[in-house]
Amino acid sequence: LNYSSPNIYFQEANEIKFIKSDVTALLNKKILLVEENIINQQIIIELLKLVGITTTTVNNGIEVIELLKNHSYDAILMNIEMPVMDGYETTHRIRHYMKLDIIIIAMTANALISDRQKCLQAGMNDYITKPIEPQQLFNILYYWLIKNNSSNKLNNDNPINIDNG
Repeated sequence: LNYSSPNIYFQEANEIKFIKSDVTALLNKKILLVEENIINQQIIIELLKLVGITTTTVNNGIEVIELLKNHSYDAILMNIEMPVMDGYETTHRIRHYMKLDIIIIAMTANALISDRQKCLQAGMNDYITKPIEPQQLFNILYYWLIKNNSSNKLNNDNPINIDNG
């Protein structure tokens, strides 16, 4: 697979949309990866390297809170179930005590709609299930870091409903 210019998909209003885009827009973005599993860390770090994203990795929520006191990131990929402090409590502290508006994307093996709703209610911006699908990861990051933050129209492409071609 060539990730230098993949097709980007995202879900909006319960429709899958398609945008031709270039993930080079993700180049040099800084992600804080919160994951205690070393194998998961390695996989996600390698995926993010493919598109030029710089990653800092920590193992639990306490480490996140300490790091955010002195460092800034474009987004956080937050595991939900961690020792010491889980993703829900960490997000609560980031939002309510630190008052940070950083993008937080939950990562969990739980794939029920209620799990996604719980993440959003906790203050997370989005949700991705494990095992991580590379295209889904890039889509979510592109959506939150580029499309959602851009005041300009994406390239010259209009979204196309995949189901209709």
